[in-house]
Amino acid sequence: MILELEQVGSVTVIRAGGSIRADDNKRFAAALRGLCAPGCRAVLDAVDLSYINSGALGEIVKFVQEVRPKGGELVVVSPRPLVNKILSAVGLLSLIKVCASVEEAVELWER
Repeated sequence: MILELEQVGSVTVIRAGGSIRADDNKRFAAALRGLCAPGCRAVLDAVDLSYINSGALGEIVKFVQEVRPKGGELVVVSPRPLVNKILSAVGLLSLIKVCASVEEAVELWER
């Protein structure tokens, strides 16, 4: 798993690549927890993510449940077909917004 954090204005972009498997869950969870602040704006750039496991999906749900009541949000960008299918199968696409690009996601908060 590759994880890189980048600040784009007031938005934190988490660039994820490769596969998020069981042995990556702690690192993925720590990256999300590090962003849990009132009003946080996070983008998960999944364009290079080929697989995400159930533990990481659970961490996304926890993150959203923690930050939304405090005015925060998470947007997913360009998930590959398999990742999109996984997100859909577990109902996450009804919980989180998906955008075509990081620029589009950042613009959600710039309006």
